[in-house]
Amino acid sequence: MLGFRSVRAFLTLPLACLVCVAYGDSASVPLSEPKALLRIVESLEKSKIDGLVSDKSSDGGTETYHLKSIDLLGTVTRNRETFYLAEAFYIRSRPFGSETPPARGHSFLVVLSSDFAVASHCYGFEGGCRLKGNVLMKGDKVLVDFGANNISARHHGYALGQVDLPYFFSDKITDEQWEDEDFMKKEMKQK
Repeated sequence: MLGFRSVRAFLTLPLACLVCVAYGDSASVPLSEPKALLRIVESLEKSKIDGLVSDKSSDGGTETYHLKSIDLLGTVTRNRETFYLAEAFYIRSRPFGSETPPARGHSFLVVLSSDFAVASHCYGFEGGCRLKGNVLMKGDKVLVDFGANNISARHHGYALGQVDLPYFFSDKITDEQWEDEDFMKKEMKQK
C-alpha cells in the first residue's frame, strides 16, 4: 500500500511533465523584443501593402476596413536569420445604421524581419496555427518546416494548403538561378 508521500511523488512527476508539454511550444519562448506585438501592428500600418493597412471607405461611406485581431505565433530562425510570424485577421465593418452584417473577414500570415519590416505575407490564410520551434502546425498536422533547406521552397515559396507564402530567407533562388543547371547542381550537392 502506498503512503501519502509516495502518492504525492507519484502524481508530481506526471504533472511536471504535463506542464513541460503545455509550455513546450514557441508561445513560452522569450522574445528578444517584449513589445513585438505592438511593433508588428505598427509595421503593418506603415507597410502601405494593400490589405495590411486599416482604412476608411474612400467613397465617403461610413464603413472601415480594419485589423480585428492579431496572433503572434513566435519566431523562426535559420542560418542566423530570425523572423516573426503572426496571423492577422481583418474585417470590413458594415455601414453605419445598416442592418447588413459585416463581411466575415479574412486572414493573412505575415512574416516580419527582426527589425519588423514585412518580409512576406499571404492572403486567405486559414488561421488557428501554432509554431513548434521552426515548424508551423495546424492541430497535429505539419504545414511547413521553416528550418528545412527545401530547394523547391527556396524558389517557389511555401505551399500552405490553398495559399502560397513567398520565400523570405536571404538564400532565395531566383528564376535565373533556377534555370541555371550548374547552379542547381551545386545547390543539390549542398543539400
